[in-house]
Amino acid sequence: MAVSAYSTLSVTRSLTLLVVVLSGLLASASSGEDLLRLNYYAESCPRAEEIIRDQVDKLYQEHGNTAVSWLRNLFHDCMVE
Repeated sequence: MAVSAYSTLSVTRSLTLLVVVLSGLLASASSGEDLLRLNYYAESCPRAEEIIRDQVDKLYQEHGNTAVSWLRNLFHDCMVE
């Protein structure tokens, strides 16, 4: 019984954290500025998006779920000013 209660509490905390993180991402994304857009590197590095997409596919094939790593990467590289 204790294991079940612990698992439920753990899931609840995880879902709460997920909602908080996603809310923060949505709030920062809806700031009205067009900071992130497709083809940003079209002139300086035409293959940038293709290279990144290929690398993400490769990482996903090797490691499976990489969502947590990408959230951490986005926070450190895109949200901290």
